[in-house]
Amino acid sequence: MSWKYAYKNIYTDEYIDYWINKYYALDNIKNDIEKSINNKILFYGLFDNNLLTGFIEIDKINKIILRFYLMPDYIKKCYGTKLLKTAEEIIRNEKLKN
Repeated sequence: MSWKYAYKNIYTDEYIDYWINKYYALDNIKNDIEKSINNKILFYGLFDNNLLTGFIEIDKINKIILRFYLMPDYIKKCYGTKLLKTAEEIIRNEKLKN
């Protein structure tokens, strides 16, 4: 999980586990995908041989990136840059201003 990699020197393991269990529970992810289907949120995954290796979530109403994560093995290998550039292109195509 990228949270444990990215925040290991910032938060305690207990806090990271709490956050993951609260906000990344399966029902919450399903809800986010449903919002994407309802056109409120853009939710895109990055795949490598059918393995979800990262994702980005964009709030179309507030025009902000909500989440942007990569699996630790994919960090510093240009995958994040590619995912962010794809998100920028999507935002341009969706005519989002911010």
